[in-house]
Order: sequence, then structure tokens, then C-alpha cells
Amino acid sequence: MNRAGMTEKTLEFQHVSNRLSPGTHVALLPNRALQLPALANATNRSDESATPGLRGLLRALGAPRSPAELRAQTLASGAGHAAPPGHYFVALELCYWQIEMGGARWMAHGEGLNLSAAERMGIAAALAGLFASADAQLISHLGGEFSLMCEAATPAVQAAFPDEALGCELKSMLPTPNVWQRYLNEAQMLLANLPVNRVRAARGEPVVNSVWFWGAEVVASDFAPLSMTYFGDDPILQSLSSPTSADAIQIYDYRALFGAELAAVIEKLPAAAKLWLNDGRVFQARARPGFLHRIWQGIGAKVQGARS
Repeated sequence: MNRAGMTEKTLEFQHVSNRLSPGTHVALLPNRALQLPALANATNRSDESATPGLRGLLRALGAPRSPAELRAQTLASGAGHAAPPGHYFVALELCYWQIEMGGARWMAHGEGLNLSAAERMGIAAALAGLFASADAQLISHLGGEFSLMCEAATPAVQAAFPDEALGCELKSMLPTPNVWQRYLNEAQMLLANLPVNRVRAARGEPVVNSVWFWGAEVVASDFAPLSMTYFGDDPILQSLSSPTSADAIQIYDYRALFGAELAAVIEKLPAAAKLWLNDGRVFQARARPGFLHRIWQGIGAKVQGARS
């Protein structure tokens, strides 16, 4: 019987702890994976205690440094962008917010904006001048990502990660302390008048009408740092990845997959794999109790038949 048949007839998926142990196989999946037939029997309920997205995974891994620092370390590619003494990194995300009655909703960022290299360069040049006046240095990384290098005297921003804020109404999620809301407002006013946005709007493309600051704080964890090997393109997880070893946690990132491609991946996962969803829920397959009982009945009948 193939893996697909076992999933349909003999396995069910249940919520499990997000505690990770050496050698665990972890599959990072989008929430839409629960709509696929392979996971149709998963208990599809919310889990208010789950820590969502990347934040929850970093907490389980016991990440020793801030996400912004880990991200900058990978994106710098050895270009010497380590924060000097008395400074720290803040991740900066370019965003499209949809303006709604009484607020705004985060609709796209990163690759979802489909910005050209020239558009990114134009936006970066405008933002660099803005943040220079706030004693922060804008750093453009390879691949079109950005960081701010701030002086230690600037209070560290507290804000949702992008994967937590995407699709959300942002009125109740604004970064703190207030100095970061001021930077946010100033960046929005600057971006509203950029020629690149007028051109994009004329083409019917999402404009870059805001930025987002995040990742400056170390994610609190009750766990000691764990050894893991990561297969994917998230720069934060890449920075934590170490060479494959027998006791390393194996993390495979399938969050960008859709439809048949995602279904095919799920069908081939080891039965013991932990399925880690964007919203922080973790599932693991187990054999249905009734199926195991039938197996033991069958074995008992064969043994009895052999003796008679």
C-alpha cells in the first residue's frame, strides 16, 4: 500500500506539542494545506495557545539572537554588515496596505509586490535620506531586502512579524514604542509622493505605500538552542542551519507551495513528521486505534491457524 493509501485509510492527524527533539523531521506548511484530501481528517480547530508563524518556530528552536540580526547575517553574504558596538539591527519590510474605512489592511510585501531592481533602488534612495535624519542607517542587502542599523539609544521596536500581520487590519498592531509609529508615518508620507508609485498605480500594480519595522527583540524561549538543518529560502532560518547530522532537527520549508505540488509533498512525508502550520498549530500522524486493533486480530488469527 502506498503512502497516499495509508494516509486515507489508516492514519489520522492530531494536535501535538511544538516541543522539538533531536532528529525530528519538521515540514513547514501553509494553513491552506488543511484543505487538501491528505489532511482532511486533521482536527481543524483553532489553538489559542499556539505562537504563530516564524516567531513560534524560533521559540521552539531556542534562537539565541534577534530575528533581525540573524536575517542581516544571512543577507549580508559576508559583506561586513555586522552591527558595530552600540548599534543593533531592525528588519525593514516594504509593504502595500489597502486603505479601508477607518483603517488599513496589510495585503502584500516582499516578493508579493513584484518590484523591479530599479524600483527597489529608487525607493531605497528615498528612504535612506529619511532615516539618516533619525540616526539610523538603511542597509540594502543582496536580493532586494532591507535592514536598519540603529543606535543603541533608540528604543527597540516591538511589532508583529510580517507572517503574523499579512491580511490583518493594522490599527491594533502598530509598532511600539511611539517613536516607531512616527517613523512609520514619515515613511508613508514620503512614499505617497514617489514617482515609482505613480507609475505602478497607472499600471494597476500594488504601490509601496508603507514600511514595517520588526525583529529587533530576541524571541523568548524556555528551550536551550537546538541543532537543526534547514532546507528553504528563509534567511533567518538559514542563519541557524548547521550541517546535517544524526541528531539535527530537519526542517523542510513548503510554505510557498500550492495545490497539487503541495499535496504531492505531503503524501511523501515520513509518517513521524511534524506538520507545522503558519498559525502555529502542529500536527502529527498516528495510526487509527481501530485499524491497529484489526491488525492485532489478524495476527492472532494467523497464529491460531498455524497452531491448529
